[in-house]
Amino acid sequence: MVSEDITVEEIFLYQMTIRGCSNCGRCRKRSDGQCSIEDDMTPLYRKFIESDVIIIASPIYMWNFTACMIAFIDRLHALCNKDFSFNAMSGKRIAIATTMGDDEFVAASAINTVMFFCEYFKCVYSGTIAIPFASKEQIARPLYREKIDDFVAKLTE
Repeated sequence: MVSEDITVEEIFLYQMTIRGCSNCGRCRKRSDGQCSIEDDMTPLYRKFIESDVIIIASPIYMWNFTACMIAFIDRLHALCNKDFSFNAMSGKRIAIATTMGDDEFVAASAINTVMFFCEYFKCVYSGTIAIPFASKEQIARPLYREKIDDFVAKLTE
């Protein structure tokens, strides 16, 4: 259960237009966290900066996050310039919640990506909850409900 003094906002990337990073390098030269691409990612930078904990939630398709989640993660690169004199990601707590239609091992690549991301950008990797063979019925089982509650409790400590 989440405390009353915690605000949770869900953002559904699938409903947004977020282009992948074009590797133009403009953000790496700036010190304000602005990407040269103007799309639905633009307001998400401010939300990311203002958040204490970010939960990357995505099903796993073909051993990775969805395409829109990959574009989101890639574009976060704009929040850090080349010499790290500006790094709006430093200290951010990032966790992963994922489902898959197979064993948990299929999420390993995606999870490793976020762990490396956290290490490079000086974020705090705060854990993963992965539900294998996921269906609505599977997720609703008491075992997973308890794991989800424990995961949330750990993130809100």
